[in-house]
Amino acid sequence: MRSSRVEYIDVARGLTIIMMICFHVLGETITMLHHFFATSVVFVFIVSSGYFSEKTDVPRLVKKLVLPYYAILWIVRIIWWIRMREFRKSDVTDVLYQMLIGRTIDGLWPGFSLFVGIAWFLPLLFTIRIIYALIRKVTGDRFFIRVILCVALFILGVYVGRIGIRFPWYLGEAMAAIPFFCLGEFMNRYSEGMQKFLSYYPVAIPVFLAWWFMVRMFGYGELPNYGNYEYGMLWVAISALAVLFVFMVSFFLSTHLSHVSDFLQFYGRNLLPVYMMHVIDKSCITGPTDFNIYLLFVIELLIASLPLLFKLKRS
Repeated sequence: MRSSRVEYIDVARGLTIIMMICFHVLGETITMLHHFFATSVVFVFIVSSGYFSEKTDVPRLVKKLVLPYYAILWIVRIIWWIRMREFRKSDVTDVLYQMLIGRTIDGLWPGFSLFVGIAWFLPLLFTIRIIYALIRKVTGDRFFIRVILCVALFILGVYVGRIGIRFPWYLGEAMAAIPFFCLGEFMNRYSEGMQKFLSYYPVAIPVFLAWWFMVRMFGYGELPNYGNYEYGMLWVAISALAVLFVFMVSFFLSTHLSHVSDFLQFYGRNLLPVYMMHVIDKSCITGPTDFNIYLLFVIELLIASLPLLFKLKRS
């Protein structure tokens, strides 16, 4: 498997982080966009991570995913101590508890409008990477067996969700989402054929229409709030169609629109600092509810982009 950067993957990551910010700002304002973002954003990140998953360096994963998650918990809490002009010892215990269980619990801080919960993706991805590393160790080069194990874990994850069990470090959600990580490895293994398929742009139309039809017929799901994982395997199919459409659009942009592609690749290559800044913004800085929602999206995108200024200065 190759580990070098792939342009259309970076474009997809950059496009998706912008979609995520839009999703968190616009909410239910535009129903179609809300449903599409809900069924694509998280899974594009998981698939793109699976694309480069040949080796799992646990210390590097801790540095890349766990430590930033811990940092967000403390940064947001400190900002609120300053804003409220109040220090509570119980907050320290709450933060330490969330660090231990690797699961954000916004209810620990009632009354402060905290949204640290949107940082949940970092511990989730860490758990997925660890699980998949174990699967790869067991299966070796037998990719087909790996697919079977991922399907089995998916079924188990859905069952756990349906009976209402919520494990630390998003273990149940990670099992339910593991097929998308496996899809990323599939895209890498068969990259040439995959790129030929993605370059056949007319396919994007029936893919989107199939997604739209299935959402209208069966609804949609969001991680980590699936609840009972209604419609089971259909949820995977609906989200897979949305992910495929995003990658087809990204491949088109990377091939035909160089300036747009360069812009999105820059975001895609610097995904983590943009994501962290967005979490801090939504937790501590976000504007009033009566503010123009479209202007608010632009403002929050600019705030999330602040870490990129340091990248530009260094380059």
